[in-house]
Amino acid sequence: MTKTLGRRMALMMPIGLLPLSLASCGDAKKATAIGVQIPVQPETSPLEVAVNPPKITMPAAVALRDWPQSLCNPSHAAGNMSGPANLGQSWHVGIGAGGGYRQPLAASPIVAEGKIFAMDANGKITAVKGADGTQVWRTDTKPKHATELNIGGGLAYHEGLIYVSTGYSELVAISPTDGKIIWRQKLDFPARSAPAIGNGLVAVITQNDLLMTFLVKTGTPSWRFVGKIMDQPASVSVIGAPAIDDGILVAGFSSGTLAALDINSGTPIWEKSLASSFGQSNPLDFSDIAAAPVIYGGVVYAISLGGSLQAIDLRSGAKVWEHNAAGNQPVCAVGKFIYVLTLEQKLVAIHQDDGLVCWSLDMPAYKNMKAKTNPIQWNAPLMVNNLLLLTNDHSELAYVDPFTGTIGATARLFGPSDMTPIAAGYTLIILTRNATLAAYS
Repeated sequence: MTKTLGRRMALMMPIGLLPLSLASCGDAKKATAIGVQIPVQPETSPLEVAVNPPKITMPAAVALRDWPQSLCNPSHAAGNMSGPANLGQSWHVGIGAGGGYRQPLAASPIVAEGKIFAMDANGKITAVKGADGTQVWRTDTKPKHATELNIGGGLAYHEGLIYVSTGYSELVAISPTDGKIIWRQKLDFPARSAPAIGNGLVAVITQNDLLMTFLVKTGTPSWRFVGKIMDQPASVSVIGAPAIDDGILVAGFSSGTLAALDINSGTPIWEKSLASSFGQSNPLDFSDIAAAPVIYGGVVYAISLGGSLQAIDLRSGAKVWEHNAAGNQPVCAVGKFIYVLTLEQKLVAIHQDDGLVCWSLDMPAYKNMKAKTNPIQWNAPLMVNNLLLLTNDHSELAYVDPFTGTIGATARLFGPSDMTPIAAGYTLIILTRNATLAAYS
C-alpha cells in the first residue's frame, strides 16, 4: 500500500523527491500512474494498547520562572508544568514577519530575566516584557548582503547571553538587556537546529548534518562531529536541538543516526540507527530524526520519520524497547510515562520501563473527517496542570486527559501554530504562524 504524505512533510521535502501528483499542479485531472508505485515511507503497525497496561500516575505540577532553551532545558524533559487554570488571554503582540511554506516560523520562544525572546521568519529577535508584552528591543541578525532565506535555527539563553542560530549560517550572541550583538561566529552551513547549551559549550546542527560546538563565552570553535552518511539527502529543513545530560550530548541526523557523544571532547560513546527499512542508499529513504531527542531518567527517547520509536540507555546505548512508529515531534516525558504524537496524528501514552502502551487516541486528522479533506497537523504535547496541551495548524488548542486519553475541550488561538506551547511564570505562551506572540495567565 502506498503511504500518503502529510502536507507538512511533503512541503519540507526537496522538490526532486516530491511524488508526481504533488509536483505537477497544473493538470486538474487525475493522472494515470505509470510504472511501479513505491511507498515513500515504510508501513508501520499501529501502537496496540496493552491488555493490562500500568495505571498512569502524575507527579505534582512544578512552577518554572524561566524557559531558557528549546523544550525548556538541556535534557528536553520539561515534566508537569504549573500554568494558568483557565485560558484567559493576558496580552498578544506581533514579533515581526510570519512564516510560510518557503520560510517557516520554526524557532520556539524562550523566557529569561523577566522577558520573552522570539525570532521571526527573517531572523529578527524581539524581546518583550513577560508581564504585559511591551517591546523592550528588536535586533536584526541578518548579515549585510545576505540573500538567502532564514530557514532553520532557534534561540537559547545561558548566564546572561542569548544565543541565536540562524539560516544565515551564523551563531550570534546577544545581550538580553538591550539586544546588542556581542559576537558572531560563522557556521559552515545554515543552522538546522536551535542551540543546545551544556558544560560550557553551545551545540548547533547545520544543514549538512554537521554538529558544531563553540565556547559559550567567546564563541571560539570547539569540537565537531559529522553525522552525514554518504550523500544521504535530508527531507526536512528544521530539526530539534541536541539533548544534553550527565556529560553526554545526544543528536539525531538525516541519515536516521542517533549519536551519543562525550560533551567535553566529542568522542562517540554509541551510535544507533533509526533509519527506515528501505535502507540508507534508497533515494526515497526519509529516515530523518526531525524530532529532538529527550533524555529522562537515564534513558534517551527518540523517534524518526523512518518508523522507529526507541528507548535507549544513555550510558551503554542498549535498547530498552522499540515500537514501529514514525514521527517528527519530540516525546513528552512526565513521571513514569511518555506521550508521543505520530505522523498519523495518533497520540499514545507509553510506560517508560517496558514500552507498554496505556492508551491510544486518534487526534482529529481532518476538518472534514467524512470527506477526509483539509488535513490537520498537531504539534507535540506539553503537560500543564495535569493536562496535555496540543496546538495545531488550524488555530486550535486541545486539552487531553493524560490518564484516559480523551479530549476534554478545545480553544481558539490567534492563528495557526506550528510549535508546542511553552510555560513559565504560571503563564502559557504560544507563538503562531503569523508571528503573534500570545500570553495566557
